[in-house]
Order: sequence, then C-alpha cells, then structure tokens
Amino acid sequence: MDGTGSNDSFNQNGGIVKYQWTQTAGPTVSIPTPTAVTNTIILTQPGIYDFQLTVTNKAGLTDTQVMEFPVISGDMKPVAKIKVIGVIKLPPQK
Repeated sequence: MDGTGSNDSFNQNGGIVKYQWTQTAGPTVSIPTPTAVTNTIILTQPGIYDFQLTVTNKAGLTDTQVMEFPVISGDMKPVAKIKVIGVIKLPPQK
C-alpha cells in the first residue's frame, strides 16, 4: 500500500507529519509498519479487505481514504447451465 500520493499542497505551512494505516474489513492481517508512508501486506485468504489511510498535517487537520482489495480463490467452482434448444411436441393421447 502506498500513501506517497498524499499531499498538503493547499496549505502555506503545511506538510504531512503523520500516516496511519488501519484495517477496517476482511480477514485480519498484519500491517508491518502502520505509521509508515508505504506498507507491504500479505493477503492469504479469499475475502474483501478494506484498509484505511489517515494523514495528518502540521496543523492537526486530517484526511482519510479507504481502499478495497477483493481477493478471490485461485480455483473457483464451475457453473452448470442447461440450455433449452427446442420443444418436443407429443401426439395427443387417445
């Protein structure tokens, strides 16, 4: 995960002083350095993982973004589907 795109360019004396990564959904994983600008995580189970980055500037103002990582199993079950290709009409019963 990479937070280097975060910025504080709209403030004269700004600057990002804090990064905070948290997991908000999905099977629990370890975030190696939750206060670093970048992190490498390992997702080993299928599921929907959500991670949140909160940045704080020198004035104490914050902004947050959540990113979703869907992980699917490498082997998924097949789909069976019957297609009707015609109608058989029987003669009337006597």
